[in-house]
Amino acid sequence: MNTKTKAEKKEDLNYFELWKCYEDITMHFNDLLIKIRTQALAVLVTITTGSSFVFGMKENIENVYVVTVLFSILVAWGSIFLLDIFYYKPLLDGAVKAILELEKTKFDDADKTLNIKLSTYIKESAASSCLKKFSRILFYLLPALMLCALIFYHLCFNVK
Repeated sequence: MNTKTKAEKKEDLNYFELWKCYEDITMHFNDLLIKIRTQALAVLVTITTGSSFVFGMKENIENVYVVTVLFSILVAWGSIFLLDIFYYKPLLDGAVKAILELEKTKFDDADKTLNIKLSTYIKESAASSCLKKFSRILFYLLPALMLCALIFYHLCFNVK
C-alpha cells in the first residue's frame, strides 16, 4: 500500500526529472567521446591508407615527404588524444560525479522509496573491468606506435 502524500509524490517527480536531466547531460558527454574516438580512428585509417596508396604509385618519392606525412598524422593523433583526455573526459567525469552524488543523496535517505541507482550500478560494473584504466591509453597508443615504427623505418631503412 502506497501511503505517500501529494508533497512526497511531487518531490519524487522533481527528483526523477532532475535525475533525468543529469543523465541526459552525462549521455551527451559520453556520446561526444565515442564520436571523437571513432571519427578520429576513421580519419586516421583513411589518411594513412590514402597516403600509402599515393606513395605507392610514385616510384621515386623522397623519404622526407613520407616522414613528413607520417609525422603530421602522428601529431594530429596526439592532439586528438590530448583533447579527449584533458577536455572531453573531465566533462564526462564531472557529469558522472554529479549524477552519482544525486543518486547517493536520494539513496541514503531511508524514508524515501524512490531510489534510482542506474548510474551507481553502471559505475560499479565498469570499475570491475581490469582494462578500464588502460583501454583509453591503448586506444591511442597502438596507432601511435605503428606510426612511430613507420617513421623509424623510413628514416633508417628506406633511404633513397
